[in-house]
Amino acid sequence: MGQPAPVMFDRKFDGPNVIPGLGSTYDRHVWLYKKNPSGLFARYNPKVKCPAGAPPHP
Repeated sequence: MGQPAPVMFDRKFDGPNVIPGLGSTYDRHVWLYKKNPSGLFARYNPKVKCPAGAPPHP
């Protein structure tokens, strides 16, 4: 198996995510400017909606 996920503030990063041309990447979501009822490090915030006509998240 590959390398373990990186860790910051005792939280594992999400991933690996494969991005063409970049390979495997990791990310960490942090909700600093909008309160997230799912938690500070949750991937998605149910209170945030995309504007009408925006492409859907893959």
